[in-house]
Amino acid sequence: MAIALAAIAYLLIRAFILREQRLATRQGNTVDITGTQADRVEHLPVPVRRPAGDLLSEARFHYENGNFREAIVYLYSHELVELDKLQVIHLARGKTNRQYLRELKTRQRLRELLEQTMVTFEDAFFGQLDIGRQRFETCWNRLSEFNSMLPGATA
Repeated sequence: MAIALAAIAYLLIRAFILREQRLATRQGNTVDITGTQADRVEHLPVPVRRPAGDLLSEARFHYENGNFREAIVYLYSHELVELDKLQVIHLARGKTNRQYLRELKTRQRLRELLEQTMVTFEDAFFGQLDIGRQRFETCWNRLSEFNSMLPGATA
């Protein structure tokens, strides 16, 4: 009986994976987000369409095409997912952006950097403001600084 249940579970999982691959191929997208990254995207404070690549690549795509409102959504999402992946914050559905900042209270520089991106994101997403190239680039150009402050980063 246990072997039969295990076989059924295996077949169901395999069918699900094959279905997802067919859907991605049919849409012309190859989804590079791993299962754990996909779970993190589901917990972001705003709904984000799963990109064909990773969140940062999607931010770069929108940036290069002059769509700064979309670009900041993906940049901020990337930063949150990276912080969650390294267990600096804990992404959870229903949490506010301010709660994420409070989780960074012992990492003041990282908190300030995330807050700058967050405020720009909130203006663009919730305020429906046109943030413009210069304001987006202010956040974008600090990405290497963000990466250097992450746990395990080499200076």
